[in-house]
Amino acid sequence: MAPAFRRHLVPGVLLAGALLMPAPMAQQRGATPELPLTHAPISGLDQHTLVLGQFETSQDLTSPGGSTEVKTTFSISPLGIFGSKSLRVPPETAGVAIHKLSGFNPDQGTIEMWVNPTFTVDPARQYLFSLEGRRSLDGDAHSDLIVGETNVSPSTNDTIIYFGTPTGLDLFNPTTIETQTTRGLGMADFDGDGDLDLMISNNQGDTLTSPVTTTLGEIQRHDGPFLGGQDRNGPDMVYEVDEPQGLAVADFDAEDGPDFVAASYRPVSPALIGFSNNGSGTLAPTFASLGVEHVTSAEGVAVGDVNNDGVLDILYGSFSAQPSYMMPGFLIAGEYGFSEGLKSSRSNETLGVSIGDVTGDGWPDAVLAQPLFDNGPGEVPGRLAIHVNDGAGGFSSTPEIRIKTPRPFTVSATKDIDNDGHLDILVANWRFGPITIPSSTAYLGPFVPGSPGAPPKLEFLVDDGVATAMGDLDGDGIDDLFIHSSTAFASPVFLLDENGVSKAGQDGLSRNLPSYMLPTLPTAGNVAGEGAGAMVAQVGGTTTYGTHLDASNSFELYVEDGNIVFAVTDDTGVRHATTAPFPARSAPDMQNGFHHIQAQWRAADGLVELRVGHPDNPGNVYPRIPAVPFDVDAVSPVFRLGSDSENQRRPAGWRMDDVRISTVVRSGQDADSDGWEDDWDNCPYLHNPDQADWNDDGIGDGCRTCQPDLGVPGAGSLSITLCGEPLYRGGVALLTVSGSPPGVPVLLLTGPVAAPRPFRGGMLVPSPVQGVTAMRSDAFGRLEVTVPGGTHGSDTEVVILQAVAPDATQPGGLSLSNALAVERLP
Repeated sequence: MAPAFRRHLVPGVLLAGALLMPAPMAQQRGATPELPLTHAPISGLDQHTLVLGQFETSQDLTSPGGSTEVKTTFSISPLGIFGSKSLRVPPETAGVAIHKLSGFNPDQGTIEMWVNPTFTVDPARQYLFSLEGRRSLDGDAHSDLIVGETNVSPSTNDTIIYFGTPTGLDLFNPTTIETQTTRGLGMADFDGDGDLDLMISNNQGDTLTSPVTTTLGEIQRHDGPFLGGQDRNGPDMVYEVDEPQGLAVADFDAEDGPDFVAASYRPVSPALIGFSNNGSGTLAPTFASLGVEHVTSAEGVAVGDVNNDGVLDILYGSFSAQPSYMMPGFLIAGEYGFSEGLKSSRSNETLGVSIGDVTGDGWPDAVLAQPLFDNGPGEVPGRLAIHVNDGAGGFSSTPEIRIKTPRPFTVSATKDIDNDGHLDILVANWRFGPITIPSSTAYLGPFVPGSPGAPPKLEFLVDDGVATAMGDLDGDGIDDLFIHSSTAFASPVFLLDENGVSKAGQDGLSRNLPSYMLPTLPTAGNVAGEGAGAMVAQVGGTTTYGTHLDASNSFELYVEDGNIVFAVTDDTGVRHATTAPFPARSAPDMQNGFHHIQAQWRAADGLVELRVGHPDNPGNVYPRIPAVPFDVDAVSPVFRLGSDSENQRRPAGWRMDDVRISTVVRSGQDADSDGWEDDWDNCPYLHNPDQADWNDDGIGDGCRTCQPDLGVPGAGSLSITLCGEPLYRGGVALLTVSGSPPGVPVLLLTGPVAAPRPFRGGMLVPSPVQGVTAMRSDAFGRLEVTVPGGTHGSDTEVVILQAVAPDATQPGGLSLSNALAVERLP
């Protein structure tokens, strides 16, 4: 049996009884023989399906809000698979598609798309789709804000947790934790009980009695669950680290649960010390030790896979004359360690550090904040030093990109603040002598080595910023900002729109205004340093002084080393994935250079499945085996196309067409019980297990219906047919126009009544003419248009359809076709 041939559908619009096919949405096909397609019909999509590509302007096919809430979608030429515009993802264009999902059910669904690599596929990971998870300290779907406090002395102060609600942060019922000069923060389920725990760097911590320590400083762990209104004074676990600053939480050894690495500010201590989890919540210092060249005052620490080997690497900033280092990680027999690494004496005296692909080439770069850097006479000190990844995880000792910025205290390069598809760099700008600097800065990517002039930026009104936190604080799926001041008694929260602009507006100097202020303590003059820790508690939340890596409740679909991977990470952080080979360019199911990809999941029975190519071939279905049930909790209301959830990795040179996200597991539906799933059944409403299709047009013989011809002769050789599934059953049919002169406009006329009257040597049938759609015939004088059926209503409506084309061979100068009485439901 020939493979089912499924043409794509262009929705018609029913206006006052006329079948009107708007020109921007109508498809036209020439006489070139078409290869068999595999494609799911429009029928079967549920109310939570979100569609883009050639369907972007069709509101009836999107979830509420749907495509009207697309932030950045770029249509390009050449055309996509069905003659429509396809979408290209960065870096070829300046953006990545961002959509808001409404009512998304993370327990089951289907991600479907046609993809086309326009040149050689990069062996590095190339993301096609991602959906970020949510995970908060109190276990709900709403992000929390953690604000570390200190004051002008290193005495005990509270770290404050503001819990998220559906309408934003609850500012009146916070939880307080007694701490001593908070710096780095991180959250994870360290003890495996299902509740998130909070890890805090206490730079001046002094609760340890055994072993007796002579130096202040410790990492304190506070175990969940957390509830609003608590006062938590004592830690559950304490780990000895001298004067800790930076803190990075991640599963470094990829087993036994989350670990952490801390950076020590004490000048005579090793810069880094790592603690590994044994799987039951016990953490011990087991990471590789460092040599004497790494005895320095370390500040910020950042984590990422800079060489794409699947093992996390560590960057730390040295706030002394000693160099800062990038430390490549390695795994030996399940044990994590880091090597001596790559150093940069040009990036010493560094406070904040971050890892992010700020150049947009798919390889994470190193970003360091140097608040004391001398820019010369009359210049305010301070710069950002960006060491660009060489494409193999290597870095030069000299930064390739240098950006002057006033006294950068801490820095984050892990978020896309203006949602244009490129990572931005958020800087907390510190004070300059007795004069405060009234704003902190977001520099907007991409960052290009050697580019003249300063990059574009957004400024946020705050005095003397020392700490930043980014994450969604108002539940709209867009990241917001908190910036801690070192001199004021209140610090601002900025609720941002999709362009990175404060919803509270801007002042006359284009500085973003705070949405509201939180009471905070000034830190200026503290002998232990003027910084303070802060983070937004959500999956992927950024932190001051560190990195928080957690992929819980997330989805990703990517291509790597010639394979396509679909992975769902459940609510406990366990990854469920399946892999399929990415088809070659010569694959028989390829259409116009595009390959069909369908990824679906069902948490209840552990289904995680990929379908690549035509499903008639069982070898094209790749399930995860064994299928183990899992749970997925809250996800972000925004998904990203052509990027991971943090915009760290993006596919270069890929096009996408007809992307669908649905809460239906589509391959499981068989409405007519004929053994053929609705996605692939050529008569989805008629029991036809033989799938007979004499002309291989994707419409089975059993449900093929031709709309009635009214028998009115035309003028010339122009003729039309409309055959396929009955339109009154929601089916699809193919409108064929033939006999036209080649390459001329063809008008499709529609009206509610058949009233033939003489016109230019023929008979004009629709009356009154209510719809006119102009198309163009191909070199063979033909065109084809797919026509959808109506919804399931009660009254069948008849629409009169006729074609007209200019024809110099006819006495009246026109060819008029026969007329059809098209029956469909409104």
